[in-house]
Amino acid sequence: MFAIEGLRVLVVARTLAGAYCAKLLGDVGAEVSWASLPASRAPGHETFDLDPDDPVRRFLHLGHTPVEFAGAADVVAFAADVDAVVESGELSADDLAALQAAKPSLVVVSVRPFGVAGPWVTRPATEFTLQALGGSSIHRGYVDRGPLYAGGRVGEWVTGAYAAVGALGALRVARMTGQGDHVDMSAAEAELICFTMFENVAVSMAGQGAPAPQRGVPIPSIEATADGWVGLSVSTPDQFRTYVETIGHPELADLPGIANPQARQPYRSQLDAAAHPWLAERTTAEVVETFAAKKVPVAPVNSMSTLTEVPHFRARELFQDGPDGHLVPRPPFIIDGERLASVRPAPDSADPAASAAATGAAGATGAAGAGAGAAASGTRPLPLAGLRVIDMTTFWAGPAASQLLAALGAEVIKIESHRRYDLVRNVTVAERSRHGWWEWAPLYQAVNTDKADLTLDLSRPEGKELLQQLLLDADLLIENGTPGVLAKVGVEWEAIHEANPRLTVVRMPGFGLSGPWRDMRAFDPTAAQATGLASLTGYAGGPPVGPRGFCDDNAGAHAAFAAIAALEETRTSGVGHLVESAMSDVAVNVLAWGLLQFETTGQEPPRQGNRGPAAAPQGIYECAGEEEWLAIAVTDDAQWASLRRELGDPEWAAAADLATAAGRRRRQDDIDEALGAAFAAADAAAVAQRLRDAGVPAERLLTATEAFGSEQFRGRGFAEKISHPLVGVHEVPSLPFRYGSRGAQPWFRDRAPMLGEHNDQILGGLLGLPAERIAELADLGITGTQPG
Repeated sequence: MFAIEGLRVLVVARTLAGAYCAKLLGDVGAEVSWASLPASRAPGHETFDLDPDDPVRRFLHLGHTPVEFAGAADVVAFAADVDAVVESGELSADDLAALQAAKPSLVVVSVRPFGVAGPWVTRPATEFTLQALGGSSIHRGYVDRGPLYAGGRVGEWVTGAYAAVGALGALRVARMTGQGDHVDMSAAEAELICFTMFENVAVSMAGQGAPAPQRGVPIPSIEATADGWVGLSVSTPDQFRTYVETIGHPELADLPGIANPQARQPYRSQLDAAAHPWLAERTTAEVVETFAAKKVPVAPVNSMSTLTEVPHFRARELFQDGPDGHLVPRPPFIIDGERLASVRPAPDSADPAASAAATGAAGATGAAGAGAGAAASGTRPLPLAGLRVIDMTTFWAGPAASQLLAALGAEVIKIESHRRYDLVRNVTVAERSRHGWWEWAPLYQAVNTDKADLTLDLSRPEGKELLQQLLLDADLLIENGTPGVLAKVGVEWEAIHEANPRLTVVRMPGFGLSGPWRDMRAFDPTAAQATGLASLTGYAGGPPVGPRGFCDDNAGAHAAFAAIAALEETRTSGVGHLVESAMSDVAVNVLAWGLLQFETTGQEPPRQGNRGPAAAPQGIYECAGEEEWLAIAVTDDAQWASLRRELGDPEWAAAADLATAAGRRRRQDDIDEALGAAFAAADAAAVAQRLRDAGVPAERLLTATEAFGSEQFRGRGFAEKISHPLVGVHEVPSLPFRYGSRGAQPWFRDRAPMLGEHNDQILGGLLGLPAERIAELADLGITGTQPG
């Protein structure tokens, strides 16, 4: 069974994101101890805490050993026998400094709403307000119904996944060099990346005069059928043409601009009128079968009540017994054909000194002994420096994973074909008549930084042979095609493992390598629909609404984590691994909040618009001006009292039953009506500032472009400039964590490559082909630099 040996982690984080970071480390073999500190929290962080009785908390700590601490001094003492400490505001700056001074090889992971540095670190926040200020909420939902936030606390889960990537990278360096680090993780930055679909990059690349992005649900998206809901994802021009031909309206493919998903909103009534009668005559299963056969991404829309009975997920054994016998997701990765071991219930308690003594001897050689020689050089390499990655991914999820590996130091060679290039290039802001239109794809530019690009026609023997030569000296191959894609290009695990035993292969199929849906195509929306994630978001009484971008980015972060884990184990064993990190599996893995709510109550988590279980009132209110909105989340009685004062203590707010959260939740309709009237003529930014000054989480809803230009994100170096010879200079979101050892150094070293830009460099310099052979390959169409 796969495991990174000798890795020990202490988690004192009370938040979902911090606990999930530690859980992922435990999934790949770390021994995890956890403790709650009685000390006060950093301001604003307590709103992210898990309740001690929350079954999600028990799920996240399954298999972890509990310890009891009186204060931060105990953490410092206990940390002498661990490799990493994960915290989420429980430790002060002095505590963090004491930890690293006491043990220089220690990795400290701080998971905070805005990180540990920047002007917003004390800003009151919740998951709800982070989505509002991060450019997410304002574009989700229908334009005539107001903005909508994504339910399920999903931003906190992806924050934990990113923190785990940063932690494992820093741990790899510490184990090689004896030099620890501080991983400074910002939830706000993670949410801007995963929810906004790089709107800020698209706006920048489209230039002045281009229409601003508008709120709207994709067309088509989640649609009613004869017996329920079906989800469709139609992104490319070919997919759209197939879609309208199938529903009997091929003429719709000729509407001006219709091939661009962002340009379909003006045609909504026309497209709906054409599709709805066709869909209403067919069951969900019939619609899925029809479009799946035509390779259009499609899925049934599941919910928390149906999820564990889905035949595909049952075939993949995706659930295990969790706290109190309730079903929970298993660890999301399959490595070397084996599902990671199900976690074991932890003992009831443990003494800190006894636990330290028990784990200290076993792990003494793990961190210090692994790379003592490297420390002598006095250098601190990037975690994956010196490793070569062959990247056969496309669209968002796969390229996001390989981008993380590249930023962390790996040499990444992206394989495309000028005949079958990365299809996200089709989602371009340039007219097809413009030379180089395929380089004007914002998503491509945003997630392919720091990569070299080689085009090979892998349908031909020459292309396959060159790919196999590249794999002989590579450390990792990553791809996110359907299960049969590697076999089609002549790459079989057994053969390449024999030829290069150190090579790890990371596969990211949408629905996995096995199960009834294995051959179905999965894009972000279909994964959200099939896994039930979409069921957690939507207006009260309305259809499910996808969280918009989450599944792709979530899949990328998880796959990068699994890749780094495999590479770290290989560093010791010398043997590569076959890693399966399916988008649907990792989406289900972060659904524990919704799933356990159903498992423990028997009730489907309701779609309540902008309301949520942790705050009352919680809502988005229209203010003065065009598309000006205010998000407020009151998480306790003190915040309610502050809100009342800022409103001037109106008579309606003084009702006795509103003094408690339960009373406010019962009367939220009345509160929403009153707050809507109170803020209708108000300046959203000014009100939000006053409320925050009073300790109430509140934000004016920002676009991603506005958020990206904020003092917080710029001050942390989150906005990084790229200079492209064709598309110009633009800013792209960086990684959502910083390493203390790197300070403000940018993560990205180069912009995304042009199609076939490095053909000569790779074929000649890396594979040693003579110039004549390189020219011949181009003449034969094996390589190329333009689509065709």
